[in-house]
Amino acid sequence: MKNKLLSMLLILAASGISAKKIPVMDVLYYSVPAEKPILCDSVNVKGEAFVPSSLLDLWMEGQDAASPVNRFTVLKAASDSTFSLKKPASGYLLSLWKYYLMPDNYLSLKLKFQSACAFEVYVDGEKKLTKTTVENRREKAIVKTVELDADPRQYVVLVKMLVSATDSCQVSLSLNVETEARDSLSELTASSSDKRRLYIPDMSTGKRILNTSVSPNGQFALINYSLIYKNGTRSQFAELYRLPEGKQLWTDNSNRNLSWMPKTNALYYTVKGYEGNELRQLDPVTLAETVLVKNLPEGNFTWSPQEHFLIYTIVESAKEDQNDLRRFLSPEDRQPGFRSRSSLYLYDLKTGLRKRLTWGKETTWLNDISPDETAVLFGENRIAITKEPYTTSSLFRLNLQTMKIDTIWQEDKFALNAQFSPDGRQLFLTGGPDAFGGIGLNVEPGQKANQFDVQGFIMDLASKKIRPVTKTFNPSILSADWSKADGKIYLRVEDKDYQRIYTYDPAKRTFTLLPLSPDMVNTFDLAKTTQQAVYSGSTVNYTGKAYAIDLKSNKETLLANPGAQRLASVEFGQIKDWNFQAPDSTTIDGRFYLPPNFDPSKKYPMLVYYYGGTSPTARNFESSYPLTMWAAQGYVVYTLQPSGTTGFGQAFSARHVNAWGDYTADEIIAGTTQFYREHTFVDSTRIGCFGASYGGFMTMYLLTKTNLFKTAISHAGISAISSYWGEGFWGYSYSAAASTGSWPWNNPALYAEHSPLFNADKINTPLLLLHGTEDTNVPIGESIQMYTALKILGKEVQFVRVLGENHGIVTYEKRKEWQRTQMAWFAKYLKGDDRWWNALYPSSVLEK
Repeated sequence: MKNKLLSMLLILAASGISAKKIPVMDVLYYSVPAEKPILCDSVNVKGEAFVPSSLLDLWMEGQDAASPVNRFTVLKAASDSTFSLKKPASGYLLSLWKYYLMPDNYLSLKLKFQSACAFEVYVDGEKKLTKTTVENRREKAIVKTVELDADPRQYVVLVKMLVSATDSCQVSLSLNVETEARDSLSELTASSSDKRRLYIPDMSTGKRILNTSVSPNGQFALINYSLIYKNGTRSQFAELYRLPEGKQLWTDNSNRNLSWMPKTNALYYTVKGYEGNELRQLDPVTLAETVLVKNLPEGNFTWSPQEHFLIYTIVESAKEDQNDLRRFLSPEDRQPGFRSRSSLYLYDLKTGLRKRLTWGKETTWLNDISPDETAVLFGENRIAITKEPYTTSSLFRLNLQTMKIDTIWQEDKFALNAQFSPDGRQLFLTGGPDAFGGIGLNVEPGQKANQFDVQGFIMDLASKKIRPVTKTFNPSILSADWSKADGKIYLRVEDKDYQRIYTYDPAKRTFTLLPLSPDMVNTFDLAKTTQQAVYSGSTVNYTGKAYAIDLKSNKETLLANPGAQRLASVEFGQIKDWNFQAPDSTTIDGRFYLPPNFDPSKKYPMLVYYYGGTSPTARNFESSYPLTMWAAQGYVVYTLQPSGTTGFGQAFSARHVNAWGDYTADEIIAGTTQFYREHTFVDSTRIGCFGASYGGFMTMYLLTKTNLFKTAISHAGISAISSYWGEGFWGYSYSAAASTGSWPWNNPALYAEHSPLFNADKINTPLLLLHGTEDTNVPIGESIQMYTALKILGKEVQFVRVLGENHGIVTYEKRKEWQRTQMAWFAKYLKGDDRWWNALYPSSVLEK
């Protein structure tokens, strides 16, 4: 396909075919009369005489691309692609002419403007040219040009024109766009329609839901938002809704970090007061404020259920080395804050007294407070560096009246958290499959469990007997809440590539899926005394919304849809599930994304995305790698859930352990091959793959196994398992789960043979390596050593480091350029167009 395209372009060039000219045949038009100012003097303070063209600057409305469309009307051009108007009867007329550009590829464009009138041109709100001369006919006016190197996204082009009743000029405007000869096969729309494709700002700017919470009585919902502006700056605010009708009562822009009190149906926050840190209560209806405490201790706190006291977590730090030579106390001592430890305190709101609850050199943290406020559950971590997983946890129940403790579990390697039942007689516990002696283990013979596959257990406090709850329940637990209102446990879980809410009935020992709209339930909050909940989440093809649900009737109410306006004009392609049978007959789930305006008769390039280490590629609309946005770039995008992924059951997730590419690589290769064979709209010669972190490792590993892919991108990938194991902040502790029982000295075959670096000579696919310089999870050396190896081997490789960024690229401008870099790389190899890449990274004379 690429050779055919190049041949066509050469023929076009040889035959002298010129650039393609695209006339703009319809625009959005709006006009208002303009008045000349009173000329009190002949010149202004700058010594300038008044000129009528300066009236162009008087009207600010419409310079921004987001000006209200409903002020405009659609104006059609004549057959000769010109727009004509009548002059005003008197005075001046100021008019706006707006159209949208949407290229499907990176194009070098020339925007052409011809008019006898004075005008200015703006592209995305930025002034590009000004014409002040006035001719009597349009044909006598010089054609003005704006050159634009356009990404495949929407551009707003705005012309401001000034016409006087006394002008002799012809009031007309001609608009055209020219592309280069080589772009004859590219698609470019230029019209009054604002329909567009998804692009980077859609995923990085605008209003988004941070979290949702509900009042104890279920009558009010609080939604916290983040707002990211076009320049990358951020702000936060909150909205309050009355339930169940979903009526918004007010908006709070004070950034007060409001939260619900556990019993009183009021909000609280802390603020610096005259006498110190103040704890304040806010009535959600009257907005009346009450100061509860004037001199509140510093630190993070949790309310007791009856609001009688606060449990504080206060951090203390051990003495740090003061010189340039630092002696490490542990492999964890590389991490900031390792020498800090937290302790628990109780602050009595009635007396104002603070009592220390825990003391020692180990960190203690609060798990829960009993419903009757007589006890707390607190945990303690200890380092056990000679045994996997290198830490243990213990949990204790502290009687606040006698200060006696009861051990819940002691130095368990895999137990995580606990919470009281509503009557305080039981605990709901979470942990890995091997927690509590492996009573919840459910793997195949010879398998080692994946400890990231979180399980649930219930303990009877009187007998200390623990029973597994989720042993045969495939989803992996993310969070849990034991409801006082109905006695059920609400579990937010990874359920394959969904995040869903299940209820567990402890009496019947049954699970029930809640019928919620989102594919991904990101936040979920239960009312304390009623069967009401609020939550937020997204679907696979839409951004986050906020909802309320009556848990008696399962009636769902939409509260907020902050993405509606931002995405109103976006055109989406279809998203479909597609599963296949792996070589060992295992069913591997997946899905694929089609470009907008998909034509099944065409051949499309394809991208394959995966993770595999060990969470599923979830059905998020927004993420570090938003697959919907990649489909908008004109690719078919295929993603799959390979063996080792949590959310599919313990036996499936256990395939991650001691594998490092086994199963996963074969399944990605088999799935990709079967997909393009079954779907004739995929061009099998133009398939790329990409992934990050463990997915970045998979990218490099895949290239040592197959030449199926035309090109590939690895972000923050692991090239040598042994160096990552020792250097990454969490390398050795992550490997305790991913490589259980295997170390470089007892299983060198795993660490060498599965490391892409040790098989770099087998890579024949052009590879782009991306990495943040401050990556503490997967150090940048993992990309550096692979880049060095491939350069020495004479292979096609590029390495782009992102200065100052850690494992994820979060700084606004850097993130935007990081994403453009990936788009440009795939355009070079999968669309046969290297202009974007060369524009971002011009060739150097130092390159050989």
